[in-house]
Amino acid sequence: MTCATRSSPAPAEVWVLGSFSLTGAALVQHACSSLMVAAETGIAARAVSFHPGAFADNSVEDMSTEGPQLGVIYLRTLLRLSGRRPERAWIRRWRSMNRLIARSARVAVITTRPALQWMYVAEILILFALLCRFPHRVAWHGLRQNPYRIMRGLGLTTAAPVTNSDAEDWTLRTLSDRSINPLRLAEAHVLRALNGAAGAALSPAAARQIRDLTRIAATLKPRDIEAAARRADQKVTPRSPRPFRAAYAPGLQDKGSVRIVEHMRLLRLARRNWIRFAPAPPSVLERSDSLGGAILRDLAGAGRPEDATLVAPLRRALLAAPGGLTGMEWMRAVALRLPISDADTLAAPWSASTMAKTLRARWAEIVPGTPSQSDAVTVAGFTENETGLALNLAMSAAALRHAGIPVTIDPVDANRTAENRIPDTAQYQCLRPTAIYHLNADRLPQTMLNRAPAYGIGFLLWELDRLPKAHRLALEMLDEIWVPSVFLRHVYQRNFDRKVVFMRKALVLPPAASMPKPKPGTRRFITCFDAGSSVARKNPLATVEAFRMAFPTDPDVELVIKSTPTEASHWGDPEDQMRRIDAIAAHDPRIRVIRQHLPMRQLLGLISTATALVSPHRAEGFGYFPAFALSLGVPVVVTDHGGTRDFCTPETSTPVRAELVPVPRGHAIFETPGARWAEIDVTALARALKDIAEDLAPALRRAHAGQLMMQTDYALPGQAKRYAARLTELGLIAPRDSARDSGLIAAE
Repeated sequence: MTCATRSSPAPAEVWVLGSFSLTGAALVQHACSSLMVAAETGIAARAVSFHPGAFADNSVEDMSTEGPQLGVIYLRTLLRLSGRRPERAWIRRWRSMNRLIARSARVAVITTRPALQWMYVAEILILFALLCRFPHRVAWHGLRQNPYRIMRGLGLTTAAPVTNSDAEDWTLRTLSDRSINPLRLAEAHVLRALNGAAGAALSPAAARQIRDLTRIAATLKPRDIEAAARRADQKVTPRSPRPFRAAYAPGLQDKGSVRIVEHMRLLRLARRNWIRFAPAPPSVLERSDSLGGAILRDLAGAGRPEDATLVAPLRRALLAAPGGLTGMEWMRAVALRLPISDADTLAAPWSASTMAKTLRARWAEIVPGTPSQSDAVTVAGFTENETGLALNLAMSAAALRHAGIPVTIDPVDANRTAENRIPDTAQYQCLRPTAIYHLNADRLPQTMLNRAPAYGIGFLLWELDRLPKAHRLALEMLDEIWVPSVFLRHVYQRNFDRKVVFMRKALVLPPAASMPKPKPGTRRFITCFDAGSSVARKNPLATVEAFRMAFPTDPDVELVIKSTPTEASHWGDPEDQMRRIDAIAAHDPRIRVIRQHLPMRQLLGLISTATALVSPHRAEGFGYFPAFALSLGVPVVVTDHGGTRDFCTPETSTPVRAELVPVPRGHAIFETPGARWAEIDVTALARALKDIAEDLAPALRRAHAGQLMMQTDYALPGQAKRYAARLTELGLIAPRDSARDSGLIAAE
């Protein structure tokens, strides 16, 4: 079988698509040798795998390099499938592999002779399909073919051959520095090490013990180990913290489950996201094999009398080396498939101190400790974006600091660490662990269970007048709810058996940037919204319709629709409002659509150039953009419904009447039976816009009154006082002097 001609362009790199888990198997050794030989040619060599979490440079689906390339494919790895829908995984892999071949100049395909006849037949069929589709790119080789001859067939000049062992060691050391995912400990790695120099140095009894324990541990699934360990931690008593009592109560639908698992199923999360919250199934604790079942029952705190004699020896050190692993810890390390940090650890993992540290760190994640005291109020939530949730978190942190209350920021964003800022001049002492969560209620349960128990306060937002089922578990786990509007206080109090506190908000805004203003004599109306928060709920099409109704041909007015970017099929635009707005704007030059993220200063600058901000929303929990506009002294025209009613009154803005109607199915992010929202009167909205365009002075007077309200009721000092007063009333904090006088804190 011939390859492409030697006149092809010089290859930029060579990729090897296979398995590099270093198990000593012939297929893995061959793949490692191919990778090493490719690297010795002086051309960049890349290890590629079908598994996104594999020990390799990239997964095949992430490969985006452009040709010309040279490649090697081991077809056996294409057939290693698992999961509930392996046929879908196979189709994805087949398509990804074909795209990779199409970008390459020449590819060597390696087939094996597996023990299972059907796998060999499948490899031949796949090979035939590739030869038919890429007749001048694909060359066929068997696993017995030397990797050096394969590389020569691809047109590369290679060096002298090396042994399989050297190739594996080279691959380990090379990929350890550049692989996206670590190599994980497997039974084959241990057996390979026992057959090496480290294993020869052990006594026969020690080597036999390690081998026997490893083989048993390899039969234990990582999720069974985790579930058993958490089962002991999830034993709920009347004295358990409220989050644990609520989350681990029996499920309402599935008798073999708990509330937290039903909640995560309700969110339609993949099983891998919620399995760690599930208690160990009875089949795990009733395993018939002696040692494996005894270990799981011991972890779950459900040991039997006969298990004691089996488990007791495992509590002793595996070897005499100080700081090493016990027999029990060694079995956990193998069962959990711990990551291998370097080649030295792989040479003798049972005696490596790094393995012990890795296991204990992983175990702390599975069964986290519970600190008994806290010296600061924790504020948890998103910090990296400018959504309402992130603004709320920043507001709470600023208000607590302004009040002299110690604060710890606990981000739930990826790759963020906690920020602990406890000034020496703090005026308050924290008496109990306290956490204020700035998250949507559907996200709260798993976030709370991943953190140490504390008095849980949810600063919650929602827009509709009914709550979805996805919010119900959070309400049972929280101790108190804070809300920014009277509307939300009514919504949550109907579903919460404890206190809901109307806490308002504090607007801490940067100076507005200078932005282009409309031409002199031109009235500019603007509607701002986050398209990801539901276009249907923000209802910008009503602004466009009212604008065209109020100003059919007037050239001295303009309308700006400012949104964030979003895809056309986004769930939040079931009415296709953005496409309809684009179609109207294409024929009306007075209407401009802006789809981009703006920094806060520029966003405020854009709002400040408006004659009036228009918010024809159908539902709002608070209403940040009307609040921003009033803070800048810009007139506001707004739907007379929802959280905006607290500050958008007839004295501060122009509320427009609306009719409450049922929320259509599929318009809310969660199905909420019985929920209603407001449909604004477009004719009344058009009349309000026309009145402002004809006589701006009354609207400016109302906006000035609204600006004064924002500077008092919605300012940082007032919010700080409300936080301090409520936390003191709950007994969660106390002034330092009074706490010291009453003996709550020790005198210095």
